[in-house]
Amino acid sequence: MGAGGRRFDVMGRIGQAISNRGLLLEGLAGLLLSPGKGVFWHSPVLLLALLGPWFAGSRRFDVGWPLLLLLAFALVYALVRGQIWYGGTNWGARYLVPVTPFLMLAAAPIIERALRPAAILWRLGILIVALAGLAVQVPAVAINLLDYYRVLEATGIPGAPWTVAIWTPYYSAILGNWRMLLAGTAVDFAWARALTAGADWQLAALLVAAAVLCGALLWRALRKPAGYFELTGWCLAVGVGLLVLGFVSLRRLYPDQRYRGDSVLLQAMRSALESGSKNTDAAVFLNNRTYFDFMLNYFKGRAVWYTLELNPNELIAPGAQHPPPSTDPFDILNVDAWTPVDYFGRQHAQLFLLMESGPYTPNVTRALEWAMNTDMHRVRALEFSNEVRLLEFSTSKAPARAAPPEFALDNRVGDSLVLRGYDAKPPAGLVSPGSILNISTQWQAAENVPAALAIGTYLMNPQGAIAFQDDSVPVGGFWPSADWQAGAVVRHNVAFVLPIDLPPGHYDVWCIVYSQQDGTRLAVTDAAGTSIRDYVLLYGVEIAR
Repeated sequence: MGAGGRRFDVMGRIGQAISNRGLLLEGLAGLLLSPGKGVFWHSPVLLLALLGPWFAGSRRFDVGWPLLLLLAFALVYALVRGQIWYGGTNWGARYLVPVTPFLMLAAAPIIERALRPAAILWRLGILIVALAGLAVQVPAVAINLLDYYRVLEATGIPGAPWTVAIWTPYYSAILGNWRMLLAGTAVDFAWARALTAGADWQLAALLVAAAVLCGALLWRALRKPAGYFELTGWCLAVGVGLLVLGFVSLRRLYPDQRYRGDSVLLQAMRSALESGSKNTDAAVFLNNRTYFDFMLNYFKGRAVWYTLELNPNELIAPGAQHPPPSTDPFDILNVDAWTPVDYFGRQHAQLFLLMESGPYTPNVTRALEWAMNTDMHRVRALEFSNEVRLLEFSTSKAPARAAPPEFALDNRVGDSLVLRGYDAKPPAGLVSPGSILNISTQWQAAENVPAALAIGTYLMNPQGAIAFQDDSVPVGGFWPSADWQAGAVVRHNVAFVLPIDLPPGHYDVWCIVYSQQDGTRLAVTDAAGTSIRDYVLLYGVEIAR
């Protein structure tokens, strides 16, 4: 909203223009004449617009106003944008693009004159500037401009893309991209680079054939004007043909390796994310930019998604120890990564975290995932591989690890664990379908825990069967029971998202602990030492429509 407000802040813009008046000549020269950003260098055919008014006769004003519009755009952007009049990492003068079609109107008298039978020199001149424009656009579409910027950075010239690349012809993007193209740099056409099997020459041939056909139709239209019905038929045929060509091209190039579109695992993750967030109030967060290009090109779900800052403490230095399980993850978490999660994420009932690392990735702390398992309630973890993991959380804030539970218990589980109590949001009582049950259990190690244990949290339906379950290592795997020392206090936070069509009735929440090796459940005793059963009944809810 702040950016939008400044965009339409007229008085603020006028103030900017006044403060940037000393840069006016630089901006004008750059937008109109510089080899790196000048509009006439990047669209030579627009030079015809400069001649148009001189050959327009009584229509001089009709073709002269586009030139005034060009000057107005150049003046305004040179003043308002100041030092960044060039517009950033773009090809040519992007601020002047809206004026381009109007400048072609200004060139109309020249084109009209060239169509006369004896105007051979005029036609030759138009052909020359048209070919010059083609020579400019070929490297523009064949080479990614950012690749050339990386070449410029390698020269060591300070700010090369914004200095010598703008004012020095040799370093301009037009000649620079041509040098890369002639040096054998792979062209940046989708048909040439998208597929792992190599260039799609069949598609390339189809595109060339379509271009030739369109050219032939244009030539015929110029040679022999068509009637209304014939012209309508050709327009419909060309329109349908372009739609079919676009569909076929995009379908063949869909698994684009440049954006990891050929990854079966990522496509499975995308499908699960789209279906999982379809009918929920959810946001999606990417741990870093690893899968940014994939999400940008393939994710079509309704959920809004964010890419987070790389955490400086995400990687563990060679030879350094992994932080102990008792570490507060917020001590190693990048605040620039957590702030958008805490602010934007809390505006939604659920959020998804896309991770590029997992428990078997060496030398990675996964601080954000750790913090979310501590501060929120985990719904589920979808493990497509150790490098493609999708975690779903309820954004309800979990209690602090050592905070006394709202509902106190004193159940001994096995020989070494004590279930001190739990917190429930919402608590026992009436719950409607579509709600989220947030459950936080608090545990304490009565002695060192020798075994690898898992905590099971189950929602039992009125028939006594499992309706939903969560079986996981404590704290999402970040504090395994084998690392619990005597006296350690641990919070385990889980959540169940109740479907809207969940049958009504009385549902109970159970909690069990079992061995990860053989699945044996640990016995449960009460405070008096009386054996109860192999599970703890936490509380019950009534599902009512």
